[in-house]
Amino acid sequence: MFVSHDKMDDGFLEQFPIGAINHMGLPERTLPKEMIQVLPSDHYAQLEVAHHISCYAFANKVKAMEAENQQLKQALTQKTSQVKTLESRLTSTQLDLQESQEKARTSEEQVYRLSNEKAALINTVRKLNRDVAKLDNFKRNLLNSLQADEEVRMIDEAETTLSSIDNASDRLVQSVLKHAHQSGNYASGEFL
Repeated sequence: MFVSHDKMDDGFLEQFPIGAINHMGLPERTLPKEMIQVLPSDHYAQLEVAHHISCYAFANKVKAMEAENQQLKQALTQKTSQVKTLESRLTSTQLDLQESQEKARTSEEQVYRLSNEKAALINTVRKLNRDVAKLDNFKRNLLNSLQADEEVRMIDEAETTLSSIDNASDRLVQSVLKHAHQSGNYASGEFL
């Protein structure tokens, strides 16, 4: 199919240097002169060379694309492996996070329980300190009472002792007097 010069747009014309399009609308001398000189003169042979060049270019392009495809597959495999590794690490990290959160919750519960126990122990210690203070007062009062009772008992004993000493001294005096009186009577010859 031939393209007429009238139907070609400016984009098509820009591909070829000025004056490179013949009167049939086909490009002229689009190849360097050196290449044109090595082409066979027969048009069918030229088409066959063009076909071989196209096949060679196509095969090279296919090889390049297959190599790129292989590289992309390897990169995909590596990325997939990295994704699996990261997913595994993420799962492990999530499990560690859940475990840490569980430990933190347990620790908070334990801290709350221990603070309640501490408050209860503080109240118990305060109550026991009040009881100890009451017992100290009771002990002090009891000791004072016992000391007072001991002093009263000692005073009573002392009074009893003094009373018995007084009685004994009275008896001794009476006995001495009686003895003296008897000895005076004996000396004077009087007998009682």
